[in-house]
Amino acid sequence: MATLFKEKQKFTQILIWIFLIGITSFWLYTKFITFYLKEPFGNMQPTDNAFHFVDVIIGLLLLLFLTANLKTKFKDDGIYYKFFPLQWSYKCIKWSEVKSMEVRQYKPLKEYLGWGIRISTSGTAYNVKGNKGLQLILKNGKRILFGTQHPNKMREVIKNISDKLED
Repeated sequence: MATLFKEKQKFTQILIWIFLIGITSFWLYTKFITFYLKEPFGNMQPTDNAFHFVDVIIGLLLLLFLTANLKTKFKDDGIYYKFFPLQWSYKCIKWSEVKSMEVRQYKPLKEYLGWGIRISTSGTAYNVKGNKGLQLILKNGKRILFGTQHPNKMREVIKNISDKLED
């Protein structure tokens, strides 16, 4: 099966990374004050277990954003997608299930309450950044949006797919 379009997107927004680095830096500073200088941080003296718990949470959060990516592939028979590490294998939407599709601009916060795998009254969105995506309306009424950083290329590919489906 030929791949007509493929895209891999990662969380590269500077504000996300400033936030994550800020949280990590604050946490390391707190640990330094508490463990190495043996001074209480504020009016609390957390236990070793509490510190280890927060270490794990911050580590997992960093690992999630370092590894998270959205992969989409358009093939002859459908759209294959996976949002790693939340989805380990590709899922597929067959072209025969699609009623309509269009590349459009959307409002991530207003329509889907942000980025990631989002489920809202607007439908389901798989997006990582930006505000352009492929809106699918399936024959069963479901609405699915896939974010893209290459809307013009995607428009070209779905036009060719639409033409083939009409034949």
